[in-house]
Amino acid sequence: MMPSLFRLFRRCSKRTFLETIILCALTSFLFGWHVHEKAILISIIPLSLLAFDSREHARYFLLLSTFGGFSLFPLIFTGPESLIKIGLFVGYTTFLFYTLGEIHGDHGSTFHLPLLNRLETFSIVLLIPLCVYVECLHTILHIDRILPFLPLLLISIYCSFFIVYCWIRLHAIEAHQEDELTIVESTVKLNSRKKTTMTTLIADDRPATLLDHQWINSDQALECLKAIKERTENQLRDF
Repeated sequence: MMPSLFRLFRRCSKRTFLETIILCALTSFLFGWHVHEKAILISIIPLSLLAFDSREHARYFLLLSTFGGFSLFPLIFTGPESLIKIGLFVGYTTFLFYTLGEIHGDHGSTFHLPLLNRLETFSIVLLIPLCVYVECLHTILHIDRILPFLPLLLISIYCSFFIVYCWIRLHAIEAHQEDELTIVESTVKLNSRKKTTMTTLIADDRPATLLDHQWINSDQALECLKAIKERTENQLRDF
């Protein structure tokens, strides 16, 4: 949590606060998965606010919603509820992919879902045989008599890989944004310093040479020469 909290301390804004909530909630969830499985919703719900604004956040929102929602299947384990939970999950996931694909202009193709690459698409497709085994084959083959908790183990391990993947990628996005903001701030400060030095150079009545100001590039040198030419011909000769 510390990198996110440190970034929030340095650059406090509404968006940074929201990103910090998401990462801190997801970090807490990873440490208490089998105690509070439903705590994944604390990360998914605020991430949905960024999914409509950022393509990258939309990508990991889709992954986190899909695997986070599927990881809750063992909580609804009775037979009559199976078709209901599968139907709701498929309908909700389809709606998410269609809506965010339309918003971000990615309708997918034969080999990948909207906003996802082929590997991520393949990982979601593998949920189908996993669901078939957990809901049907495990009982039909009477494996439940020997290994009653095998479905829970398979779902938890498989979903954990991609939830941790989303956690790492969201941290990477935050770090990349931090680097970009640092570069922009450095550029603004440098340009401000150059403008101040340029003003001082033009306003100075004493002769000056371009060698005295090594930072001036070709375009700035031309502007400086034009300004000096407008002032006096003597200053231009000194250059």
